[in-house]
Amino acid sequence: MRQKLFPILAMLLLAACSNNGGSGYGGTSPYSTDAHFLASDPTVIEVKVRDPLPVARAVLVDPTGVETAAYDIQRDRQVYHSNGGARPTVGVGVGGGSSGNFGTGIGIGFPIYSGGSDYRADITESTVKVKISNPVLYRNSWQSWKLRVDLEDGANKRTIEIVPPKPL
Repeated sequence: MRQKLFPILAMLLLAACSNNGGSGYGGTSPYSTDAHFLASDPTVIEVKVRDPLPVARAVLVDPTGVETAAYDIQRDRQVYHSNGGARPTVGVGVGGGSSGNFGTGIGIGFPIYSGGSDYRADITESTVKVKISNPVLYRNSWQSWKLRVDLEDGANKRTIEIVPPKPL
């Protein structure tokens, strides 16, 4: 019986002591892209991009390849800091089997090497507005349109393409 219970307890103990943080931001990625229509004007698409690189240019491309440039780009740079090195962790695990036996475990993790590194991340939240040049064409073929966003900080450059939102 002990031979069957030990591996289960060991896995539960390791799982309880693991770090589920992911990216250092509460487990969720700080980078995102969202496109939606403005409530005040259903012909204007607002795109929000959270990325280390700021938006340099954005265009709405129709199915024939005609590009409509964004008329407004706002950038807000944000800096995130972690609060220092590794800390001890405590985990609790419970395991059971089909025969009615169960076991519990408590784990305490102490970091062997704590460099005390302070993590810093620069994120730019860019908000872009693009006016649809042909609302009738957009309503009939919006799945064939695309939003092309160029991200650039002078040293680094990247382009992303996203699907525009469904017409209201």
